[in-house]
Amino acid sequence: MTPNRRLGNKTAKNRAHLITAAETLMCREGYASVTARKVATEAGLKVQLIYYYFQTMDDLVLEVVRQHSAQRMKYFIKALASAEPLRALWDMNRNKSSALFTTEVMAMANHKESIRKELATIGDEFRTLQAEAVGQILEERGLDTTLYPPTAIVATISALSRATAQDSALGANSGYAEAAEIVERLIDRFSTPAKADRQSDSHLTPLDNC
Repeated sequence: MTPNRRLGNKTAKNRAHLITAAETLMCREGYASVTARKVATEAGLKVQLIYYYFQTMDDLVLEVVRQHSAQRMKYFIKALASAEPLRALWDMNRNKSSALFTTEVMAMANHKESIRKELATIGDEFRTLQAEAVGQILEERGLDTTLYPPTAIVATISALSRATAQDSALGANSGYAEAAEIVERLIDRFSTPAKADRQSDSHLTPLDNC
């Protein structure tokens, strides 16, 4: 295949159908199912159309990752504008389909360098944005961000969401409900800070009063 050949229009409906089909397969059947033939069948299109719009299957997957990231960014902006931004961010991260998608893409990235690099870049950027937002929310509520580091909060929630989705798919759910309850209690605490909370933050550990 010629590397610099001209590709089909990026706004074409068939191209969008292929991207959606690839994401659907990845979430439903796992990354190994994302083959040219299966994607084409899922989209109801001919296999040749994949290579009309994308140089390789890796390029198709990269576009899926980028569009998924763009959609998460929309949810992120909406969450920040909500009445309870911390809870909205938690709900966004614990979305099962999103967590499953991330798990499958990460598994694929172990075998695909281009996908690994893209995922690492997008992931770092998005976690940084979330951490900045969480930090601002905590500071507005008078909470000590050295005691509750925003980067640690975001990393913990992201890891918990992925692990929950991954193990749930295997039927292993032990401990995750309890872990989610801890996060819920912390969100309740952070969402309605009182003067007494602010005064006691200096001697509490992150899980005190959960």
